[in-house]
Amino acid sequence: MASENWKKQRKIESIRIFSKKYYIFCEGTKTEPNYFQGMKQQIERKGMYRNSVFINIEGVGEGTVRILEHAEKYIRTNKISEGEVWIIYDKDDFSEDSFNSVADRIEQLNQESTKIKYNAAWSNQCIEYWFILHFDYYIANNDRSFYIEYLNKKFKELGLSPYIKNDKETNY
Repeated sequence: MASENWKKQRKIESIRIFSKKYYIFCEGTKTEPNYFQGMKQQIERKGMYRNSVFINIEGVGEGTVRILEHAEKYIRTNKISEGEVWIIYDKDDFSEDSFNSVADRIEQLNQESTKIKYNAAWSNQCIEYWFILHFDYYIANNDRSFYIEYLNKKFKELGLSPYIKNDKETNY
């Protein structure tokens, strides 16, 4: 005689429902993704955000327009229907046309879709400038070598090891 419980009991698992989805595409392949991965880890440690915020980060290794093209292809290929897409790059020495064409294309994309929102964020001159802004209000236009010197001074004051570009262990 067959057992009354011939069906396997289903395991009840938590369903991940993300109310916010972020897709971040960075110019760099190390420093910027490390920075955003650190932010992602902090967000995921907070219980209240664990199942409500999804963050995907990619280091593209290209400049301005190419990052945006990569992001558009990613969104199409993966059939993503909603979320915020962030294009992250340094101002560097890109031409004004190249730099401004990203904003023009983003405006066009945002008119085409209300569920996918494209955004651009850039640093002038490099991502380390963003790191400085975690410590101080800072508006001077210095060379990138100054930024690392400045960060090392701040890290030392906090008892942290020196900043090393592209090092996952020291990109706080």
